Amino acid sequence: VPPSHHHPTRALAVLHLDDETEAEDMFKSLDFTALDLVDKAPEVGAELMFRGHNVAGTTTEEADNRKPIPQDVPGTLQLRSPNQTFALTDSVLTDGMCGGPVTQSVTSVLGTYTEKAVGILEGIVPADSPAQDYRNMAVFLEAQDIRSFLSDVEQDKVDAFLKGGQAALHVGQDQDPAKMDWHKIVTEFSDH
Repeated sequence: VPPSHHHPTRALAVLHLDDETEAEDMFKSLDFTALDLVDKAPEVGAELMFRGHNVAGTTTEEADNRKPIPQDVPGTLQLRSPNQTFALTDSVLTDGMCGGPVTQSVTSVLGTYTEKAVGILEGIVPADSPAQDYRNMAVFLEAQDIRSFLSDVEQDKVDAFLKGGQAALHVGQDQDPAKMDWHKIVTEFSDH
């Protein structure tokens, strides 16, 4: 069972799949491609896109018919503190957006546009935050921090936390096991 590696202070983990070759083949067959990380961090005022999902449906003790619905929300980089990066989004992000990529259209030297990842959404400042100027802002982990963590994992500088399957069960204890079938989820998503 593959390990997972968790960042000690940020909402970031590197998860491995049981059969990564099979997963890569499946993603290729569905025309999924990985986003590249930006080489240069965006400047304050840059236009960004927050990608994730909203949840439609309801859950009761008898049934859970919730489904993830893909959602993209535009935003603008507002400021960086020593520990966090903040963006103002066109609408308040939902919980389903957390962990999703934050992207930017980047122009190449040839004048073509490419979508690149500038980070991963960590969370949303609560609406009742005492820091009124930050309420409802998106907080994200930037590409250079992701790249640094990936390098540490590859160099065995980060201890494995839980084995892959155990991590998924630990995080999703309250979830229906049928909803933990990533192959089914990805295939259904690609059909839309």
